[in-house]
Amino acid sequence: MIFRNLSQKNAQHIAYRWKYKGDHARYTLAKDPTSQQEMLSKKLRKKNFFEVIDEDKLFGYLQIEDKEDGLWLTFGMRPELTGQGRGQAFLDAILEFVKEKHGIDKPVLLAVGLFNERAIHLLRKNQFYDIQTRKFNLDDGKHDYVVLRRDW
Repeated sequence: MIFRNLSQKNAQHIAYRWKYKGDHARYTLAKDPTSQQEMLSKKLRKKNFFEVIDEDKLFGYLQIEDKEDGLWLTFGMRPELTGQGRGQAFLDAILEFVKEKHGIDKPVLLAVGLFNERAIHLLRKNQFYDIQTRKFNLDDGKHDYVVLRRDW
């Protein structure tokens, strides 16, 4: 998998065309104008967003926010590729990229919706552990998320 700065074209494609189904629909950026705007704005996007290319096609995206308590990750896989057993390879590539870009001085943190059992299982299997459960205020209301951490 290849990581590179997220292009405006791919940011627009993700923000407007990627639509998840079922409980995962809340990950659809069109339903979350705040996150959508962050991805679409070159100024807000800065150098924190990356597109992930696999077999010459857009596979996913990654956002890295370097904060005092660690490297906060947000990532997504192209909707039609989810549920096909590709999560482990995606996570492996993400962790390798983060390690190359930022080193191993800070832990990796992320928040996952409690409904997303597949993702939580995958992360726990890869040395992430729960540090808290909390509600996040999203544009469509409050949702329960688990915050996971991985130390290198």
